[in-house]
Amino acid sequence: MASPFSADFFSLCKSAIRLWWSDAPAEACGFYAINSLLQDCRGKVSGIKLPRYVTDSANAVCRYSGWGEVVPGEFYCFLPLETEITPAERRAIAMDWQKLKRQNAPLRAVVNGKLMSVPEDFYDHLIRAHIPLGDFKLAKLIGTIMNENRIGVSDWWYAQRINKMIKAKELEIVSDNEFDYEKILKKV
Repeated sequence: MASPFSADFFSLCKSAIRLWWSDAPAEACGFYAINSLLQDCRGKVSGIKLPRYVTDSANAVCRYSGWGEVVPGEFYCFLPLETEITPAERRAIAMDWQKLKRQNAPLRAVVNGKLMSVPEDFYDHLIRAHIPLGDFKLAKLIGTIMNENRIGVSDWWYAQRINKMIKAKELEIVSDNEFDYEKILKKV
């Protein structure tokens, strides 16, 4: 898909640009893609990477898997984490992004801090590890997986993989429902 911005826009851009990103796969992909577009930008580019853990004023620990979980009124709290992304870093990130695009994999994941192409079934072990004994609701399984493994993978992705497990006869539908997440399933 072509960028709605011309290459000239990014190379001539003299305004400061701040990127907000995390290790959530979609946010990391966006960070790499936009750095690829900004590699020739003449303006200052900086980034704020969401930390995995933050303590609040009451010294309680908050865990985030993506910026969508941060209350909008609290974004200013992360401004001290801002660091410059140098032109050399942007070029290096752009090269990594071009390599990932050439791989044309069905899925990308952040593994040990590195964005990489992975097979479609990469997260299936997480699903299998949380399948309870007996009957269970699809929504409950997905919620448990997401709560226990805060890695920024969407509920939609888990639902698609669980549907593949149903088709592969690894799981079976006990009670169907027009709303997928309301299905009752069990392990075969």
